[in-house]
Amino acid sequence: MYSCHDQHWPLVIHEFAGLQTLAEHEQSLAHWNSHFSRHQTFVIFRLFRDEDSLIHPEGAAKLTKAWLRDGAAESIKSYVRVMINIVPERACERMKHMSVEAVFGVPGGVFNNGYDALEWCKAALAADDKTVIQAISSGSGIICSGIYGGDYM
Repeated sequence: MYSCHDQHWPLVIHEFAGLQTLAEHEQSLAHWNSHFSRHQTFVIFRLFRDEDSLIHPEGAAKLTKAWLRDGAAESIKSYVRVMINIVPERACERMKHMSVEAVFGVPGGVFNNGYDALEWCKAALAADDKTVIQAISSGSGIICSGIYGGDYM
């Protein structure tokens, strides 16, 4: 399952649960393109609700590399202020060395809970950026909503 929440713009949340299909992966890339087409900066939280959601479908790597090469890499650098990945605790241990900054050229990180991710994100943003901070506060319910049978984070 893949869903996109952008009703709290400039906060965007891409949410993944279970095994993703190639069509869902393509849909997520289309949403990225839609975000870029606004020509406004935004903050993105990518929520991976379970271990299966971290598995890419066959063909996704090739598709994503082409998408990045065709301009998305530069759009990410231009429009993404912060990129946060929230993953299950067991996955966080093996993924915490992966650098969002090294891969995408924007500030970000890998976290195993929404509360820490939200606090890190707020600290990374300018304190006077009230629009983004307000959007993050409005969207925190989605970011910190229950998985693993209770409050996720």
